[in-house]
Amino acid sequence: MNTPIYATASLSKRLLALAYDVLLVFGICMAVAALYTMGAQALVGDRSLPSWILQLTLLPCLLLAAGSFYSYCWYSSGQTLGMQTWRIKVVSVKSTNSNGVQPQKLSLGQCCIRFAGAWLSFLCLGCGFLILLGANRETWHDRWSNTQVQDLTKRIN
Repeated sequence: MNTPIYATASLSKRLLALAYDVLLVFGICMAVAALYTMGAQALVGDRSLPSWILQLTLLPCLLLAAGSFYSYCWYSSGQTLGMQTWRIKVVSVKSTNSNGVQPQKLSLGQCCIRFAGAWLSFLCLGCGFLILLGANRETWHDRWSNTQVQDLTKRIN
């Protein structure tokens, strides 16, 4: 059976999907922060902890929640809700065939590397995303995690 090969997704489609996903992640982070605050208040009681301690411990919880959301979506179907809307999908490209890239399901390790790499790309003022404009059309986190974001509307074969 010949698996269809799709073109690499454009920067604009990726950013539009990311805009959708940011709204979901914002809601997830609000829920995690509310649960964290209630848990900290129940644990400490009437005593008050310095706010910097709460803030330092909340940030890893929020990153873990966001990372879990993306990893779950990428691992289970290769798509977040924003990616489904814009018809793009992330696949593993560990092997190739004579026609080009043979897509596979992502591993959990690839999901974690991809999420961490995306944050690094973002923290470097988006430089990791801007290289999408080059010939290879892959971001830093695509390269590091050995993945590709495919545009499901542009079939190559």
